[in-house]
Amino acid sequence: LHLSIRRQRQMCIRDSVLHQADLDGIFILDTRPILDYFTRSALLAADLVLVPVKDRPSLVNAASLLLEVRGAGGATDKFWLLPSLIDSRLRLREHIGVREFLVESARERGYQVLDTFISKSPKVESLTTNLSSRVYPVLTHARHTAVHAQFRQLADFVLQCRQAFVPSSPQSLHDPAQAVMPSRLSH
Repeated sequence: LHLSIRRQRQMCIRDSVLHQADLDGIFILDTRPILDYFTRSALLAADLVLVPVKDRPSLVNAASLLLEVRGAGGATDKFWLLPSLIDSRLRLREHIGVREFLVESARERGYQVLDTFISKSPKVESLTTNLSSRVYPVLTHARHTAVHAQFRQLADFVLQCRQAFVPSSPQSLHDPAQAVMPSRLSH
């Protein structure tokens, strides 16, 4: 009962803030990887949570995020794992790459995994590790790269999810029974 009341209070606060701000669009919040109060609140209030995973420890971290939300009475169907910083040249075994390992391990645990992924790319890394110490965005400085296309696929997925939460009536905004999340994003 206490958890349900806390969840309702968080949703009420979120709806109130969004209403007062008269925001229409997508709000992206990149939280710290530790489970502090702000991260917990963001996880519970979010319509969509994308969890980047790049290795086995990040899968363990994803599990702790899901346990936290489940324990607080939040919906876990909004969680999607996104394989990230994948170097397709690396193989764990003869026929299994890092991406295949992450996807299979995540699905064995019952996690939703995006079909797209974000590659590790020397060109993209050079956008942040240059001598001018200026960070260049992928959107404008890495066009025609695999990473740019992958971010576009990710943006398409987020937009599809947003459509699932656009209210047709005032109560459907955060009613999971009325929101239909897209399955996965194909690449």
